[in-house]
Amino acid sequence: LSRYQEELIRVIEELRGESRTYKEISDYLKSKNFKSSRGKEMSPQLVHHMYKKYLRKIERENFIDISLKTDDS
Repeated sequence: LSRYQEELIRVIEELRGESRTYKEISDYLKSKNFKSSRGKEMSPQLVHHMYKKYLRKIERENFIDISLKTDDS
């Protein structure tokens, strides 16, 4: 992830932690002039997709990390 994407995900995670909806998050990101990596305006669907994709990536990395640790045993 680029630094911009990391910052974007950090903000999304923080706001989801406050139980904000994807609509509220996209409105907040638009007000702060965040754009997608392709320069598109943030929509609730885009925020949802980005967040879920990030969670899958983290889950995959944790699975790989765990399996590497058990393979060495």
